[in-house]
Amino acid sequence: MILFFNQNGIITSLITNNSHKNAFYLIRKFGFHFDEIISRDDLVWKPSPEPIKKILNKRNLEASQAIYFGDSFYDLIAAKNAGIKNIFIRGSKDKFQLPDEYREDKKLFEQVIFFQSYKKIFRKILKMSARRQ
Repeated sequence: MILFFNQNGIITSLITNNSHKNAFYLIRKFGFHFDEIISRDDLVWKPSPEPIKKILNKRNLEASQAIYFGDSFYDLIAAKNAGIKNIFIRGSKDKFQLPDEYREDKKLFEQVIFFQSYKKIFRKILKMSARRQ
């Protein structure tokens, strides 16, 4: 998916609770490119919305002009608190458990986008990218 974004000129940023060292290792290993990387080394951690807000401010974007991809409950919470749409990627139901304090939070999934196929995700992102130009 990252390669698709790179090939279509879509700005990408990586927000990770991992270290810069590990992030750069994986980026090189898989041949990805990110326009911006924020890691725990920058002293901003998910689930805080601050890493997302930092990137939006730097790129002069409104939350409605971006989509956040995540695979953990920290991502869901960070995206919700930043007011940004979130595409949540997860494996089987057994691998993902929300902590008890978030299970009743009806607003947690308000900005989450669910897709039935990657093709639909790509179309949506290309459409949003075209509006931005």
